[in-house]
Amino acid sequence: CRRPRWWSLWAAPRRDERGTLVGFWGVGTDVTERHRSADRIDRMARYGIPSTHAIGVSVGELQKLAKRLGPQPGLCDGLWASGIYEARMLTAYLDDPATLSSSTMDRRCRDFDNWAIADTVTFACWDRSPHAMGRVVAWAGGDGAFVVRAAFALLASLALHKRVDDAALRATLPLVERAAVDERHFVTKGVSWALRSIARRPALAAEVSALATRLTKTSSKPATTTDERRPPPRSGSTVRRSRPSQPPRLLVSTCSRTSAGGFCP
Repeated sequence: CRRPRWWSLWAAPRRDERGTLVGFWGVGTDVTERHRSADRIDRMARYGIPSTHAIGVSVGELQKLAKRLGPQPGLCDGLWASGIYEARMLTAYLDDPATLSSSTMDRRCRDFDNWAIADTVTFACWDRSPHAMGRVVAWAGGDGAFVVRAAFALLASLALHKRVDDAALRATLPLVERAAVDERHFVTKGVSWALRSIARRPALAAEVSALATRLTKTSSKPATTTDERRPPPRSGSTVRRSRPSQPPRLLVSTCSRTSAGGFCP
């Protein structure tokens, strides 16, 4: 069926010279896209994505625009500096990872304020950079939740897209193990994604399984700051609390699988 459309209508009565109502005249404006943009912005907040600097353009539309424009690395610094969510998202499809410097990647990584930008930029662009593995190592030891999230989103992308060999991935397992005790929600999801992606390599599956077993025996948990925990639930939703003795649930329960996973808050 056809999708509904929204219209803004303005009308006024028409009267003849004696004041008798003979009809109406007015103007109708199609505001469907404006309505859909507002709806997209509302949905962003539900998934823990700040919408203060968003204009409500869908990722699909951004991809269509990028396809029409072709690679435009010269535009990316300006797009990123704008601070607009969709402009920064667009750089994932316009930038040239081969010419992207490590300092630029570091600077933009420090600007990450949500998981969606971190995951999309690393998955769609940065995993093709010659600096990618070096950035994984550098960011995995960072302080900010989204810097660490970017490290493991990038590692997941490298594994899934087969950008690096098994030996390089094996060398990152200690990074994964150290980060696995980080209770911050966005970090936990990134680490889980990376570990599940590495487990897809047949030669590494046994080592990943052994790591998962060790993690299930881990009971210590570091303190977390309020602003880096899982985003607050929507009104009327039920909060599930994990038992204090459990390690991060999602990581342990899924890391032994071989599913590719994907973007997740």
